[in-house]
Amino acid sequence: MERFNPSPGDADLRAAEDLAAVEEVLAGRSERFRDLVLRYQNLVAGIAWRSGCRREDVEDVVSEVFFKVYRNLHQFRPDHPFSTWLYKLTANHLVDRSRRAKKERGRTEMPEQLADASPGASSEICSGISVRPRSFFARRDRSTRWLAVSL
Repeated sequence: MERFNPSPGDADLRAAEDLAAVEEVLAGRSERFRDLVLRYQNLVAGIAWRSGCRREDVEDVVSEVFFKVYRNLHQFRPDHPFSTWLYKLTANHLVDRSRRAKKERGRTEMPEQLADASPGASSEICSGISVRPRSFFARRDRSTRWLAVSL
């Protein structure tokens, strides 16, 4: 199979078409945005795939990125190709998504009040004490495990 190598004229033509589409979308013809999506959705999907996105998440990433593109299209500067701007926006979105996922992995739900089921524990003793759920945890030595502290 022969590899496609566009000529320099093709790149200029594509950049002109992209700029025209962007200007028309900004002027109110939102149906022209479809042309940009059809042209570049495989580029965004490829970036997501190569960055380590799971197969089932690639489609979500593509739609999230194009939503951001549509919302931020007014920030596009025609000094550079649209594909370069899209590539950078996609890469930044994937970094943000990775950070969010990492942050979410560490979260666990805590009940507002922890009941003490031990014998002799009375709710009267602790009725006036207000404790935040985070204060129930203490770090043990230098390990990364968290232990519940009984009050």
